[in-house]
Amino acid sequence: MRYLQKQLGIKSYRAVWLMGHKIRSAMAKRERFYRLKDIKNLPRFITFEQLETAFKNEVLPAFEKRIPQGSPFKSGGVGTDGQAQKKSDGLISTYHGCSPKYRKAYLAEFAYRFNQRYGPHQAFDRLLLACLHGPQKTLQQIKA
Repeated sequence: MRYLQKQLGIKSYRAVWLMGHKIRSAMAKRERFYRLKDIKNLPRFITFEQLETAFKNEVLPAFEKRIPQGSPFKSGGVGTDGQAQKKSDGLISTYHGCSPKYRKAYLAEFAYRFNQRYGPHQAFDRLLLACLHGPQKTLQQIKA
């Protein structure tokens, strides 16, 4: 956020923080439309969903919601026994000070950036459209 604050010349950190979360909200809304399929080469799209536990009753419904039936897929972080594997937390190393309260927003940003990697020349325009067509979020809604 400090980098964005400096680049835009905005004095209020709170204003930049709010803007960042509004942008992440638009990214999250856009990412919900992607379906995951066909991993024969490299994945084209990724998605993240924060789950309370890594047990069968939560993991499988999350996969079924995003992956068409019969599609091959690979999952990271969940072992064959359904237990979460111990790995370094890439989210925390990318976003310093990411609290659990805002984790979904940061995961959506991470997925959005990854999913736009093949069209970087369109990324800004697509993000701008997502922000324009997305619902307005107030500070109270973001903090809730």
